[in-house]
Amino acid sequence: MFLSSRPLLRRADKTSGRDDVPKASILGGPDLHVEAGSALNLTCSISESPEAPAFVFWYHQGRLINFERGGRVSVAKGPNGTAVSRLLLPAVDAADSGNYTCKPANANATWVLVHVLESHRRLAAVQNDAGGMALTAAATPHCAAACSLLPLLVSLLVQWLLACAHRCASR
Repeated sequence: MFLSSRPLLRRADKTSGRDDVPKASILGGPDLHVEAGSALNLTCSISESPEAPAFVFWYHQGRLINFERGGRVSVAKGPNGTAVSRLLLPAVDAADSGNYTCKPANANATWVLVHVLESHRRLAAVQNDAGGMALTAAATPHCAAACSLLPLLVSLLVQWLLACAHRCASR
């Protein structure tokens, strides 16, 4: 799930000064925030491109991306002299954070920084005593101590409210 509300364009750094060189940009840059476990879909748009590039290489942290984990790349010709390459990683984790570079055969490289965010709360399936399943929020270790105090605080608040109501009723 992408957390940015509006995609921005990250233009390739200076081209060679020639107007006929296609220009690449990655939608959503220069920083993208993605929740762990969700899909990462990076779109590299190549404008002023008379034809789709013969290939587009994608790099993560300077290393050519291989697809052992089920990712894929597509390249397609778009309207009005554009071409688009998409990099899809089906489920990202913290190791997928970092710099992603799109390098089309016919344009200068462009990049985006991806930040994979660990979810603060996760849903977990728990089997209850009746043999059924229930969904409950499982806290991450960062808030485990604070979350364990929550029932105590709620109980104290309820007792205080009941005592106040009893005092007000006896007046």
